[in-house]
Amino acid sequence: MPKIAFPQPSNGRSGLICFAAIAIFCLPAFGQNPAPTTTQAREAPFDSAMFSDLSAFMSLAGRSNGLSQVCGHAWHLKVTFKVFDDQGNAKDQGTYEEFWAGKTMFKRAYSSTAFTQTDYGTQKGVMRTGIQDPPPPLIQDLFDAYIDPLPSAREIGLAAFTAEQREANGDKLLCISMRLKSASPTVQGQIIETSCFDAAPNLRTTFYRQDSTLITGSNQVHSMGVSLPGDLKVETNGKIALSAHLESIEQTDTPDAALFSPPPDATAIGNQENPEAGCEPKRGPTPIKIVRPDYPTMAENFRENGTVSLSLTIGKDGHVSNVKVLGGNTLFQQAAVDAAKQWIYKPILVNGEPAEVHATVSIVFKYDNRQVEFLF
Repeated sequence: MPKIAFPQPSNGRSGLICFAAIAIFCLPAFGQNPAPTTTQAREAPFDSAMFSDLSAFMSLAGRSNGLSQVCGHAWHLKVTFKVFDDQGNAKDQGTYEEFWAGKTMFKRAYSSTAFTQTDYGTQKGVMRTGIQDPPPPLIQDLFDAYIDPLPSAREIGLAAFTAEQREANGDKLLCISMRLKSASPTVQGQIIETSCFDAAPNLRTTFYRQDSTLITGSNQVHSMGVSLPGDLKVETNGKIALSAHLESIEQTDTPDAALFSPPPDATAIGNQENPEAGCEPKRGPTPIKIVRPDYPTMAENFRENGTVSLSLTIGKDGHVSNVKVLGGNTLFQQAAVDAAKQWIYKPILVNGEPAEVHATVSIVFKYDNRQVEFLF
């Protein structure tokens, strides 16, 4: 039962998500209500191919962020949080904890002085104890940040995208704005959200204009193939409203069924399901031979970390026939491509016949231990 536990920091999608690994980063507002601006990145870390198909990149990012994309595993998440008043004083604190083993087998609990609620997923729908009203927006932000931080495939299909590079305290980010497609001239082209990413499709920042909410994540954690924020801060109108810390994320493939049984006083709230209820294996074909890339000498000399995102064409025999760089640190791109060309996947059958398919993968290079990780 693999488990990751995280030490406390040294100091102390209802809304969109803002993740910045090193420093808090606030994107400028668009249109009205201008916010502080950032400077353009002086040295672009992103390949131009990354800008060629923004919908595809957003789909790739959606598969790499949030527990809604974890398929085939049960898990247990625990997050602690604090809520602040308008003067920045802590006024409430509590925990958000979730056990998940399927669309009709989950338990989601919020526990604090001001708001306590537990939902149980059952075959007859969701049963609830505690406060019967939906969670307040700040509490919902926690769920969105860890479970469902990016637009769904359907939302991506209904939107148009534009991209630019930005820099925040030395971090170079790819920022993608999602605009609404509509026949109505009053909403056509309106920015719904702006999401920023590092060189991999790992979510780093998202600016949510509608309610002036900015959520900043740091100390990103990779577990079960997805990225989660180790720490979180929510600001509204420039003032801190909530902070959170990821205490643990645990894979629990043999969960205790008793955990998911609602007590007798639980009330039915309808047929609502977890967003991950419809989760299907989206990480593509299964690799059966992986050649690990060498750590580039130039990157070692500069003590560089980096991530490269690749698009692969997999032939009917499972061999990789074409590799395209979606983006990433240029120091690592050639090593990543050379390695990926040698990979072999389990052939995919369509109507019983082998078929050529496409897949995406990110390769993470870590200088400290010369480790290489793969996000399929």
